[in-house]
Formats: sequence, C-alpha cells, structure tokens
Amino acid sequence: MTPVHPGELLAAMYDWHNAHLLRRQTEDVAFWLRAFGSGQTVAVLGAGTGRVAIPLGQAGIEITAVDRDLARLRRIPGDATRVVCACFERLPFRGHFDHIVFPYSSLQLFPTADLVGPLRDTASLLKNGSRIWVDVSDNFAKRTERDWSVVLEAYCADIGDTVIEFERGTLHSDHFQIDLRYVVGAVIVAQTTERWYFHSDSDLRLAFAEASLLVRKVLHGYGSPNTTHRRIYELSKIDDRIQS
Repeated sequence: MTPVHPGELLAAMYDWHNAHLLRRQTEDVAFWLRAFGSGQTVAVLGAGTGRVAIPLGQAGIEITAVDRDLARLRRIPGDATRVVCACFERLPFRGHFDHIVFPYSSLQLFPTADLVGPLRDTASLLKNGSRIWVDVSDNFAKRTERDWSVVLEAYCADIGDTVIEFERGTLHSDHFQIDLRYVVGAVIVAQTTERWYFHSDSDLRLAFAEASLLVRKVLHGYGSPNTTHRRIYELSKIDDRIQS
C-alpha cells in the first residue's frame, strides 16, 4: 500500500472513485472548455485532484487550482496548473483573474449563510468585466437515506489491491451527509464524512446580492438532457459597468 499518510490515502481513494464513477462525466469539462479561452487566467476553487483543472490547463488556459486538501492537489501534474492549498473563505493570494469557477458542487460544501463574505472577497480577485461561475446541483435535496451499501468494488493501483467502497446517506434539514468507508479484505483502510448543503435558487440569489454580485445568466445543465439538475450561475461584480 503506497499511500501511508491518512490524507494521502483519502486523496488516492477520491481519485480512484472519480476515475471509475465519473469517467463518463465529461459534459462539465466540455462546458468549461467552451466558456474559457486559451491564454485566459482561471481560478478553480475546489479543484480536488484536477478532474476539471487538468484538461483546462492542457488546453492552454492558465489555471490556478485551489483546494483545502493538499494531498489531493499533489496529485495534479505541476506542468498544467499552479496549485494553492487554501479554503475559499481564506484565499491567501491576490491577483486578477478572467474567470473564477466553483465546479461540480464545490460551493455546496459550505452552508448558504456562510457564503456572503467569502464570495465578496473572491469577487475582489476579478478583473473588470470578468466572471465568477457557480455550478450547483439540485439532486442532494432529493436523495433518500440509506444504510451502509456498496457503491464501488474495483482494483486500486495506489493500494495494489481491490478496494470496496461503502456509503451511508443521512438526510438533514439543510444538507445531505454521506459517510464513506474504504475496505481492503476485512480491514477499513480509510473513512470520511461529506456534507453537501442544499442551495436553493432564492437563497443563492440573496447571497450573491449581499456579496455585491450580479447574476448575469443561469443555465440549467451543460447542454445535455441528463444534466438539467445542475444550475450554473454566471456572475459579475455588481458595480461592473462593462457589458458583454
């Protein structure tokens, strides 16, 4: 078993899970490739192990990949992106980006009530006329509770063995909690908990307005029928007079 640090092991499990269960999820990457142009500067907040950031960087977009998990960021090849380990509530850098994107529900790791200040600070990193993009899902509020069950069983190269991923889902008033266990043989080698908060359209619009952000457009899906549960908000600073 190569990864020995618990954080490195969880990062390997995250990458392994995505490689198997999201390998056909290409609509969002194609969407961002259409939205951003070669040579533009883009910050990806909640980059994980780079499923979105890597192909954007390979397309000639200047990517800054931000995630609070350093072990996940270490799995991103350094030749395609700049990586920054930080929570979006406390971004440790200043700069002016053409676009800032919260991909694939990354903003839903935070309650809506906690978004206003960090969103306002994030907006300060935009160039005039530039955009923030927020991608959220309506599906979390529709999930049903379930006890421990197997969601994936497959060989993992980082472990050198077959891993079984178990998941338990618990519905709360404002979020859906997912408990994950990764088992090799009869041994739990890693476990973690994720909380995915519900962000209604009205609550998000209020948070955006309080953060001095203007909703320019809301898209439902990435352009394919099976992604209509996703809402993609295109935002600009409310005092930005440059029209596109």
